[in-house]
Amino acid sequence: MASLTQAVADYAIGRMTVPPNIADIVKFGFIDCTACIVAGRHSVAVAATRRFLQESGRRSTVPVRALSNGVPRAPADVALLDGTSAHVLDYDDVALASHPSAVMVPAILAVAQTRPGCSGLDVLRAYVVGYEVWAELYGRDQDALHQKGWHPSSTLGLIAATAAVINVLGLSSDIARHAVGIACSRASGVTANFGSGTKPLHIGLAASEAIMATQLAQAGITAAGDALEHRSGLLHALSPARRVNVDAGVKLSDGSHYLARSGLAIKRYPVCYASHRALDGILELTTLPDFELRKIDRIRVRIGDTQANMLRVDIPQTEMQAKFALKFCLAVAAVKKRFGLAELNPRLIDDPDVAHVFSLIEVTEDQAKCDIYPWFAPADTVTVQLMDGRTLSSGPVRFAKGNAHNPIDAGELLGKYNDCMAGQDVIAAASLYDGLSTLETVDDIGGLLRSVIVPPSAS
Repeated sequence: MASLTQAVADYAIGRMTVPPNIADIVKFGFIDCTACIVAGRHSVAVAATRRFLQESGRRSTVPVRALSNGVPRAPADVALLDGTSAHVLDYDDVALASHPSAVMVPAILAVAQTRPGCSGLDVLRAYVVGYEVWAELYGRDQDALHQKGWHPSSTLGLIAATAAVINVLGLSSDIARHAVGIACSRASGVTANFGSGTKPLHIGLAASEAIMATQLAQAGITAAGDALEHRSGLLHALSPARRVNVDAGVKLSDGSHYLARSGLAIKRYPVCYASHRALDGILELTTLPDFELRKIDRIRVRIGDTQANMLRVDIPQTEMQAKFALKFCLAVAAVKKRFGLAELNPRLIDDPDVAHVFSLIEVTEDQAKCDIYPWFAPADTVTVQLMDGRTLSSGPVRFAKGNAHNPIDAGELLGKYNDCMAGQDVIAAASLYDGLSTLETVDDIGGLLRSVIVPPSAS
């Protein structure tokens, strides 16, 4: 039996046909991710990344354009910039306790621009390859990476994005194996940095390093043929307790095994996904006639212990911290009866109503695990105790709206896309949407992007 590393490499070079139902899921990922890239382009972290690249960016014989500002750069630098921008608002999609599209889409689109005739079908297939590899590796560890301090999006996500880039480039089996091994030595990202500018940088670096791993392998850098499964390899390094299965056979497919089952969760709120079920719960309660701030005595919220570990911020000082401040988000949602980008302002904690509701919230942790999403509790609940003794309850919220098991439709996705694209002058948004929503008919991804990205001199 081939080693796990070799099996991943051989799968990554495959040319399978993507079933239509799988392609529909992937197209949602491309649409959502490109919208998030554009929406995040003016953030502090993206501006800092852009300054870094202006001062030290790589030269390239085949420069490509970033969706976030259209400047021609080396493919790895475009992936760094667009990956960081895709995740900086924490508005991008979720699956496998991670952010698959934010890592893979920037890497895939950057490399696709270097390949004349790289089609929509090619990038659909590359995305499926990356997702399936991600799911295959994720399912082998019995313990949540977040609980061990690892960010799955920039550890396993780097290997997945490398597999996707390998597929776009059509590398040989040997070079693909070396690229996977190189990526194993670059996988990193600790959850202690959640709430800071380094968290979105995790995503940008993973997208960028995926391209660099393939370039280094093509240049002749070698890597161990068992870098994933060796006792000193990546999977064991990520699992100090050694509760990881490296011997099971692979179940990589055309997306029918993993992607069809797990799908993508499209976010409705620009905050850590660990808080979305509770936000759904509190916002549902605000629609009830008896929900009045002056009547509330206590708000009790129950979430999973892994979720609580991610939501580490109490009183946020910055917008980035607000994304990981559960009590703050719930208090703002209760007062404003909505939660979007405008509600992420940490100064809202000084609003008397928000401060009052914040003081009423009690959070408890549930150690039980969901059978589908083991990094979550089986369900989250929000209970509002009124001063007259009555209670208002969300009931168990198992799947947030937008989850693959509680999905949004194409119209709702377009609404989010248009909101993210509003007021920008770097992308011909309608044309990009049309192209991505019919990706299987696009003959040349580079041509599509050149037609919709506005050159900086014209913007």
